[in-house]
Amino acid sequence: MDEVTGEKMENKIRIQYFDCVKGIAILSIVLGHMVGFNGHMLEDGYLIDFLFTYHVPVFLTISGYFLKVKKGTERKYCLRLLKPYIFATIAITILFIFRKLGKFLLTGERFDLAEIIVYWLVAGLFGAGGRTDFLGFDFPRIGAIWFLLALLWSVLILCFIVKTSFRFSNEKTKLLFIVCVTCVISTIGVLSAKYITWLPLSIQSGTAALPFILIGYLSQGKLQFNKRIEVSSLLIWSLAIFRSFSNQRLSVCNANYPDPFLNIVGGGAATYVLIYIMRELEQKNALKKIRAFLNFFGRNSIVVLTFHLIETKIIPWRFMYRFVQIPIIAFLLIYILKIIWATVWIIIVNKIKILKKVFY
Repeated sequence: MDEVTGEKMENKIRIQYFDCVKGIAILSIVLGHMVGFNGHMLEDGYLIDFLFTYHVPVFLTISGYFLKVKKGTERKYCLRLLKPYIFATIAITILFIFRKLGKFLLTGERFDLAEIIVYWLVAGLFGAGGRTDFLGFDFPRIGAIWFLLALLWSVLILCFIVKTSFRFSNEKTKLLFIVCVTCVISTIGVLSAKYITWLPLSIQSGTAALPFILIGYLSQGKLQFNKRIEVSSLLIWSLAIFRSFSNQRLSVCNANYPDPFLNIVGGGAATYVLIYIMRELEQKNALKKIRAFLNFFGRNSIVVLTFHLIETKIIPWRFMYRFVQIPIIAFLLIYILKIIWATVWIIIVNKIKILKKVFY
């Protein structure tokens, strides 16, 4: 896909196990949006606590790992992330108009074209995925594509920090400057979200994403794969999961770090564990069909995210519970349908040139 999510390397050689890890992450995000949300009958609980320890951190860390800070990086990321964001906002506005118009024709439900357009225009401009409060006002929520804005902010900020560090000749001084300034900016963003107000365009989500981008960036060319590191990372991730179960859930979307050190280190450890597992499976040529499945979704993760947003806003999945009386069966059927939906749109996007230019 592109360097934005680590799918296209600078030398054009793909590293398959990274795509597999991203496949796990994007499918986990789709699953996470089903638990406790959108009228689904499975309640928020341990499953979503577990998912939040790794799904967004994985994307951010891998994005940082493949981030190349050089001339033109900022422009490239703006184009690659804002194009699908704008496309999704326009698409959901048009589809929502048709949905409301259909209800008006069938049931006589109120239909106000201007109101729908203004609602989604404001939602797109505000760019929030979770919190929508700003200086005492409550704005409409755009949903899952907040991640595109947050990733863009985090990349732009880190590029600025890294390029500023070039004025130092000593490598240790450069590293110290990058780490310290990143931590300060991230802390300001998180604290301002907690104690002041929520800002538009997921700026604070972007500052909250910075630690994971930094972990990935600093890991470039330094990844080592051995049992000792793998076991240590697994223990750290397990501790982060346990803390998440104790009402210490990480949320990059809402810039919420209840246990900052463990939330960040745990997310980095989770990424390492998943990369290690997928790399081992690839080297042993094991579970080929499962790896191909994960790779497919990992390579097309932004397409999946975009059309996942659309289906969550347009398709009334609750109807499934009327026909399937066992909630867990209905839940699984909906998840399978969501995966099929994403698969269909991946194929369509890759077949239509104008759409392919938006996402790749």
